[in-house]
Amino acid sequence: RRVQFDLVAYYFDFKDLQKSVFQGATAVIQNVGSADGRGIEADLRFRPSENWTLFVNAAYNDTEIKDDPTPAQVGQPLNRAPEFSGAAGGTYSFT
Repeated sequence: RRVQFDLVAYYFDFKDLQKSVFQGATAVIQNVGSADGRGIEADLRFRPSENWTLFVNAAYNDTEIKDDPTPAQVGQPLNRAPEFSGAAGGTYSFT
């Protein structure tokens, strides 16, 4: 019970994708198109002692806008959806 490993693969297909669209000086949320994506995430946790937990995780995310009122957006990745991400760290707890 000292090592835990999780692996996740996913696929999504958005229809009626919602995003902020400016109308004059005001931003409103509208259904603007469609997008799809797929990816994989992995997480490894190690507990060397009762108090310490160490972790590392990584993710790959591939997204693409399929339909959008702005033609330049078609084929581009979704905003705020990084292709690669990861983290590492540790925690110490005591009672």
